[in-house]
Amino acid sequence: MEAVNFSGHAGLGLSGVLHRPSGTVKDCDCVIICHGFRGSKDGGGRAISLSEKIAAQGIAALRFDFSGTRDSEGEFAGVTLSKYIQDLAGAIEFAGSVMKGKIILLGRY
Repeated sequence: MEAVNFSGHAGLGLSGVLHRPSGTVKDCDCVIICHGFRGSKDGGGRAISLSEKIAAQGIAALRFDFSGTRDSEGEFAGVTLSKYIQDLAGAIEFAGSVMKGKIILLGRY
């Protein structure tokens, strides 16, 4: 498990955690876990547990806070679906730069 940061919409810094499978550096698939509107990258512990289970299966997992949420930059009052989509594009770009397999998106509500 490693703390990571990458850019979302308008260059805002997004805070995330990357779970890598043991012994794997770059050649695996990656699941990006997206929290719901009022959630966070930890998901009350559920997202952490899910990420650990995914990594145990040989797949990386990236969980992150959208802008305006918890450890990421921005104001929650300014959150829109369009900005979340741009944040997700930043997460996809980051995942593609550190993992060379397929990128799988998982949305939570």
